[in-house]
Amino acid sequence: MQSESGVALIVSLLVVVLLMVMASEFSHYVSTELNVVTNFKEEMERYYLAEAGIHRALAEIGGEVDFHYLDENGHLKFGKLRNQPQPEEKSGNASQEVNATENSSEIPLGKGTFSYTIEDEERKLNINLVSRQVLVELLTISGVEDQMIRDTIADSIIDWRDPDHNHLLNGAEDDYYETLDPPYEAKDANFDTIEELLLVKGMTREILYGTDPNGPSQNKDEKKPTYTGIAQYLTTDSSGQININTASEPVIRARYKSTTADLLLDERKKEGYFKQPKYAGIVKSSHFTILSTGKLKNDSIGRTIKVVVEYVNPNPGFKILYWNDNFQP
Repeated sequence: MQSESGVALIVSLLVVVLLMVMASEFSHYVSTELNVVTNFKEEMERYYLAEAGIHRALAEIGGEVDFHYLDENGHLKFGKLRNQPQPEEKSGNASQEVNATENSSEIPLGKGTFSYTIEDEERKLNINLVSRQVLVELLTISGVEDQMIRDTIADSIIDWRDPDHNHLLNGAEDDYYETLDPPYEAKDANFDTIEELLLVKGMTREILYGTDPNGPSQNKDEKKPTYTGIAQYLTTDSSGQININTASEPVIRARYKSTTADLLLDERKKEGYFKQPKYAGIVKSSHFTILSTGKLKNDSIGRTIKVVVEYVNPNPGFKILYWNDNFQP
């Protein structure tokens, strides 16, 4: 009888332990599922916050704008010319006044915030439309001193994007690229991305993106070229015209002859920006890149969306050229 009681006690203890293990596993499973659901919910909230920033930016781009320019910090501004009669003027006369919109950051919405930036693509050179001479000038400005390298890259870019199979003097077509490891063919069509330039004969990552100042130390007797990088001055999405208010000095000097570039830059420095097109350039842009980041309150993690849009006023309105809803800055 006493033996049977001992067995029953052992069985009861085993059952209790088994139930405890099952309860612990179930609790862990529920906790894991809850974390997954919570993370998914928070990630979606960040996404929709970022998307709200995209729509806010689109509303800003689609507003009544007469010209675009950069402020003293290099931020894109939207200018509007208004006619307002002054008290000392006759009623028939009017003066022009600039009304500039402001880009916002860390805008609160619901349980979090969103921030966005807008970059003018018309401040860059369109790699699919730019001439060979401008490419050579840009390479020179960026630090490519070797003329043969400049000519090779410029000719190869033209060969890569043109539809024929005849290469320029220093260029390349299929007969060159098919000898590489791995082999590939010349595209014979427009560039889709700036990164595609790394496939072009003569191009290196240093020439495209610039020399890393924090790279490994070099032998004192070894002179290594220093490049500022040309990627920052190029785009695949623009009208091909240059916004003379937002274009950087390297782009201006690559695009215009020296005397014209000096005049343009001097005048822009004095006036701050141009209100009307001149120097065969534009002041109102139509292609923009938007980066919008959504964050939850007390949260350092953000979700970023990158969008490239074309805006033609008034029709057809916005055209999405590129959308990446999980962009890694």
